[in-house]
Amino acid sequence: MHGLFNYSTTSPVSIPGGGFVKEVLNYSSEYGRFQAYTVSNIVGEPRRYPKYGDFVSSMVLRTYGKWWKTAPMASKPFGVPHEGVESQDFLEVLFDKQVYPKEVRFYETYNPGCIVRIYACNSNHDGDFKTGEIRWALLWQGPPQSKECIAESRIFSPPLNKIDFPTNLIRVEFDCQYSDYYTELDGIALVGTEPSSKQTVEDRALGFTIENTCKLLKQVSIEQSAKKEEKVSPLSAAKEQDIDYFSRLPIETISKILIYLGLKDLCSIACTNTKFLYLAYDPLLYQEIDLQPFWVSLDDIALQSLQLRTQNLVKTSFSWTGAGGQISESVFHDFISNSGSNLEVLRLGCCRFITCETLQIISKTCTKLEELDLQACIHLKPSSFLPIKNLVKLKKLDLYRCSITDTILIEILANCAEIEYLNIGATVMTSMDAIAIQLGKTCHNLKAIDLWRSNITTKGLIALSDCKELLEVDIGWTKASKELHGIIHLVKCCVKLKKLFLTFCPVSNPELMNSIANNLHGLEQLDLLGSQSLSVESIENMFKKCQKLKFVDLSFCRHFTVEVVDTLRKSYTHIDIKRSFQD
Repeated sequence: MHGLFNYSTTSPVSIPGGGFVKEVLNYSSEYGRFQAYTVSNIVGEPRRYPKYGDFVSSMVLRTYGKWWKTAPMASKPFGVPHEGVESQDFLEVLFDKQVYPKEVRFYETYNPGCIVRIYACNSNHDGDFKTGEIRWALLWQGPPQSKECIAESRIFSPPLNKIDFPTNLIRVEFDCQYSDYYTELDGIALVGTEPSSKQTVEDRALGFTIENTCKLLKQVSIEQSAKKEEKVSPLSAAKEQDIDYFSRLPIETISKILIYLGLKDLCSIACTNTKFLYLAYDPLLYQEIDLQPFWVSLDDIALQSLQLRTQNLVKTSFSWTGAGGQISESVFHDFISNSGSNLEVLRLGCCRFITCETLQIISKTCTKLEELDLQACIHLKPSSFLPIKNLVKLKKLDLYRCSITDTILIEILANCAEIEYLNIGATVMTSMDAIAIQLGKTCHNLKAIDLWRSNITTKGLIALSDCKELLEVDIGWTKASKELHGIIHLVKCCVKLKKLFLTFCPVSNPELMNSIANNLHGLEQLDLLGSQSLSVESIENMFKKCQKLKFVDLSFCRHFTVEVVDTLRKSYTHIDIKRSFQD
């Protein structure tokens, strides 16, 4: 496996071409804040490489492994599963100079192997992907290598497809679900030839091997399919000489078979003849559509074509789409107005074409909506979120990293009493306690809440304890780290908890550990990272009483040495015990 890629463990040297990252333009998630474990740490030259370990100066994504997918808050997949490599996170970075890429070097310093795709952006506006017509070219893709990588730092530099344009904007996609712990990057370098060179387009085109050409010829994008469908006519169908046996099947039988096809296959089959065109346009086949994997090719033309068959749309995801203005606000508004009346799930994570008017249209049209995902829509002003209050059937609301105020969110929660899942992690609000008090008053069916890096205190935790149905609470890196009484009260009142994240909270207190052990018998996931004085005895007592426990993080807990953790792992084989370290 290692023979396919260029790996190095030497110190970074001067980089010919684009150099190191100049600026982070967009990203899906990050673990930290205030320069600790943040995405901004990827800017500039590597600081820690070639050291290996867990460093606050590295770039770290929010999640890893499969634990987040099994938690109550996890977004449930829908539609026909998408073939190919799955991406869970992305990062878009800008370099100083535009070059024809020869290498993209990733300085991986902890749990390497999560990079699965690399794209280059061709922009008409000197790297500004926010405006103007752009296109993305795939430089490389491959499955995650997390399971195969050894525990050491490396420079990951996969072989790249050659492209016919210079770039200084690179997009990286990650799949961390097979990683044993958080993956960390210390830097990214772009190596290439500047446009002033005498290299010709013909020379660069040689990089497209026969294999790559075949792949491109076989690949049918949504846009291409839409254009082909327009060319199919009854006259051309009548001229067809050969009719295969599949075409002779009853329409009902073919329709049942088509249910198992994904969007790309439906677009392809619609191009074959008039009969399949008619069948492939059946609105019942388009009740659940995940458009996120098609973010590269989804544009206004494709969306308008899709709109012709989505009258019965129930669940859809536009997350990550519209980068570079590929989807206009007006076309998306038309789509929602025409196809949104039956929508129950709408995911718009990292969509920059969403505006205040968009949310107004959604609130008026999508009256059946139960799930709304707006995570990382950081461009929206606080007042833009107010129309959400009209979605009274809403059960799940994701506002991760959004710029919403506590007063507006309180107004939303007062109207949307059926809220069960609320993600307000990494939001900056004046009073998280006021949010918790409102939840305790109106949202008694609340099952999961993410308060990651918020300012909640004992007052808020006591109010939140009125939500007795809670299955998941994340108060990691919050001000609750000093609010021991509030955490104990929450644990004693919310005994149905399955996931409890207390990252850097004072769980070393015996009273709190006893409360967890005696009350949370259904607990499955527990994060105790950073509990310096946590005792081994209290952990073993909890392991014995919380018999459904499957995951616990004991990283940076002073008494839990490698030897102690190894002993615990042998004694409690059903629990995935994490222990991170700094070299």
